[in-house]
Amino acid sequence: MDFEDYDTPVKNYLDDKYTYRGLPGFGKQIVMYVKENSVELSDSILGLGQTTSQDFFRIDNTVHDLHPYRERDFFEVAFVLDPQKDTYSRVVFSFFDLFGQLGGVFELMCI
Repeated sequence: MDFEDYDTPVKNYLDDKYTYRGLPGFGKQIVMYVKENSVELSDSILGLGQTTSQDFFRIDNTVHDLHPYRERDFFEVAFVLDPQKDTYSRVVFSFFDLFGQLGGVFELMCI
């Protein structure tokens, strides 16, 4: 999720932090937890309640373990749905917010 990008805030990319090396005589077992995320975007400059929602998935946590090598079990990867769900929200500063701020400043100056 890129909060600075207003055209495509949800990005697709491959991360190279999940690289694993093997050890002679041992097998590797990896469990990757896939987290479901959602985002609500209120990007209207008028602030009239035009909200869009998007869902995306992200691998947030992994657990890896070594075990003695078995004939058919050298490298095992399991994808598990993470029980946690993250929700993001973005609301832009609208014209109504601007007029509200200006009205507050004007009222303060009148007092």
